[in-house]
Amino acid sequence: MLHQNLCPILCFFVVILAIACSPDTYDYWASLDMDAGADGDTDSDSDTDTDSDSDTDADSDSDSDTDSETEDEGGCTDTGSVTDTGTGAEVDAGSVDGGDPFLDGGCPSDMVFVSSASVPGVYQSYCIDKYEASRDDATSTSQGIATSIAHSVPGKQPWWNNPINTTHVGTFQAACAAAGKRLCQSEEWFEACSGESDFVYVFGNAFDQNLCNSVGALCDEWCLSHSIPMGSCDLSYNCGYTYGCYEILPTGDFPQCTNTLGTFDIGGNVWEIALTSTSWEIRGGAFNCAGPDSRLQCGYTAGWTSLFAGFRCCKDPE
Repeated sequence: MLHQNLCPILCFFVVILAIACSPDTYDYWASLDMDAGADGDTDSDSDTDTDSDSDTDADSDSDSDTDSETEDEGGCTDTGSVTDTGTGAEVDAGSVDGGDPFLDGGCPSDMVFVSSASVPGVYQSYCIDKYEASRDDATSTSQGIATSIAHSVPGKQPWWNNPINTTHVGTFQAACAAAGKRLCQSEEWFEACSGESDFVYVFGNAFDQNLCNSVGALCDEWCLSHSIPMGSCDLSYNCGYTYGCYEILPTGDFPQCTNTLGTFDIGGNVWEIALTSTSWEIRGGAFNCAGPDSRLQCGYTAGWTSLFAGFRCCKDPE
């Protein structure tokens, strides 16, 4: 009698299990689950917002700043453009290799690496500024008056004193230190000038007055602007004295005044101060030097102080 009464109950449960486990039943519940997502809980147009209004500012609001705003970052300035990521953070386009501000050989992007393995006479690798130092408030037409920190950037009047003295050199040293650098040693300056090929001049072994800012560099332009035929134009090394057409120019204005290392204006424009083991010396020639074929040589040092002298900074690689 007991199992006769249980039979209807057991049969009922068997039927229920068969229905619950059928594929059609599974598809039914799965369709209900998907429909719930369509009401917004899973949001089929997900929160990644990949459309044109995206939070990543893929549209014209990216603020790419094509005017190459100059950024000052602890003295490691960079002229790369700045890109707005849309998150409120700025990404320095001058930084490479995953955002590391240090480039070849562990040097900041405003310096170049001088390798002991490739430059004759170098026993320890170092970094040197690409450009002659400029003041914090320098422009293309004025060197400014600030003395707190040295910058290595193109398009600025270089920082100079005339005459030069030990007090000025101390100010140069402090300005390099404020930038996380140091005033270059004389040997470092020379090797950066002569480069990997051990040149007489930064650009080679034969003097060319048009490559760096020397007293004769602007004569041909002066003659053209004053309708003087080239055949009648004085193009001697000292011709700037004939026409009065010599001047200090913004850093980097002579793009061929360089070598494979990548420094600019290390010959000409303004003289540059470098330290020796006991004192300091003056190197590189300048825009107003008579006999530029001698004074722009990497190995030349000035023996007088009534001149236009600036500097550039060095540092040890990171």
